[in-house]
Amino acid sequence: MAVVLNATGLTHDYLSPLAMKETFGQYRHAVGCVAAFLALIVLDVVIARNTKARWMALHTLANAAVCLFSWPEVSRAAEDPLNSCSGPAPTYVPAYIICAVHFYHLVGGFKLTLDDWVHHCVFVTYIGAACFAFEESGPLVNLIAFFMCGLPGGLDYMMLVLVKHGVLTSQTEKSWNSRINVWLRSPGLLLAAYCMFVATRSGPTHTPCAQHPIKTAINAMLIFSNAQYYMQKVTGNTYRKVQAFNS
Repeated sequence: MAVVLNATGLTHDYLSPLAMKETFGQYRHAVGCVAAFLALIVLDVVIARNTKARWMALHTLANAAVCLFSWPEVSRAAEDPLNSCSGPAPTYVPAYIICAVHFYHLVGGFKLTLDDWVHHCVFVTYIGAACFAFEESGPLVNLIAFFMCGLPGGLDYMMLVLVKHGVLTSQTEKSWNSRINVWLRSPGLLLAAYCMFVATRSGPTHTPCAQHPIKTAINAMLIFSNAQYYMQKVTGNTYRKVQAFNS
């Protein structure tokens, strides 16, 4: 994903909030999402369609790009929760990729479950819109991106690709996915929700979190619910289907 964006001239610096605003004005977020969507089409045609796990492979690539662009802000937000919602985010590229990959799932000819529709229409749509509405939300945006649609999901989708190609067993994937959700994804998203709470209650008063406490609380609850729901679902599924699983 990052390679494709760079090839089209849409580099990390070019997609910085300031550069996007100066170049595209009020359409900057739409342009960013469209650029990410076009990059996904290229990756789908060139790589994903040539595997036995088209959607999993495409999502793995998208998640890897999210990790690449969001990682620098993870430690920054975690080390300073009070100011985690302060100042402009260095980049909105992770948010563009997340919105694009989930929209691509809807229109790319994939078979969708009820959980997929709920995930896309509730979590991604609302949280994505809130991300773009809060222009000065600091590193918190990318902290959420890293754990919600970055490293944890990328690891699992990579394992699912390996399962489809016979490299990994389904039981091994389920066991490790459960561990990833319990020890990485859920704690990371709980950290994000905690940062939102601290920034709202005790952080600078000029931040979006402090100025919009109700919207922030709704987002924090959605993030918390997302973390706990999928952790419970994955762990319960693993317990039922993997008899040897114990931790």
